[in-house]
Amino acid sequence: MPWIPIALVTSPDLLGWALLISLGLCLFNRASSRWVGVPIKHLEILDVSYFSIAIAVFVFGTSDIAADMSRWIAEASTTVILLYSAGSLALRRPFTAQYTALEVPNAAHTRDFARTNWLLTAIWTGVFGVQLGCLVVAKSILDNPDDLLLAWIIPIGSLIAGFVVNGRMTRGLTARHHEAAASSIDPSDRTSP
Repeated sequence: MPWIPIALVTSPDLLGWALLISLGLCLFNRASSRWVGVPIKHLEILDVSYFSIAIAVFVFGTSDIAADMSRWIAEASTTVILLYSAGSLALRRPFTAQYTALEVPNAAHTRDFARTNWLLTAIWTGVFGVQLGCLVVAKSILDNPDDLLLAWIIPIGSLIAGFVVNGRMTRGLTARHHEAAASSIDPSDRTSP
C-alpha cells in the first residue's frame, strides 16, 4: 500500500518524505515480489512512475508548487488510481486479473475468472470513486480536510470493504475452480478412501 503515506500528509515539510517512503515501498514490494518469482504487474509500473514524477516535481518545483502538492496530493493520487482502474475496465483488461491469476493460475482463461475480475475491478473503481468524492467534499465544500466522517471513516471503511469483498470473491473463484477441476477428473483416476 504505497499510496497510504501520501494520503496522510497535509504539510509541505513532510510531503517529500512521504513521497520517498511511498516510492521506497513500491520498490521494496517489487523487489520482494521478484525474489519469490512473481511477475511485474501494470499497477506496480504505475506506482513507480507516479511517485518518481511526483518526487521530481516536488524537488525541482517552487515552494508554491510544493504547497499546492501537499494540499492536493491525496486527490491527485486517488484520481490517478481511479482513472487507472476505470481505464482497465474500458480496455476490457481488469487490473485485478494480474493479482487473481496468482491465486488461481489455472482459471485465468475461464469465463468465471473474467467475470469475477470484471466485478472486482468495478468494485475497486467504486471504492476509489467514493474516496475521491469524500476527499473533494471534505476539502473543497466543507473546507475541512480532517472531517472525521468524510476524511477518515468513509474512505477507510470503503477500503476495508473493498479488501473484504475482494478476498471473498477470490476465495469463491478458487473454490469454484477446484470444484470444476475435481468434477472433470475421470472417476477411474480417483483414489477410493
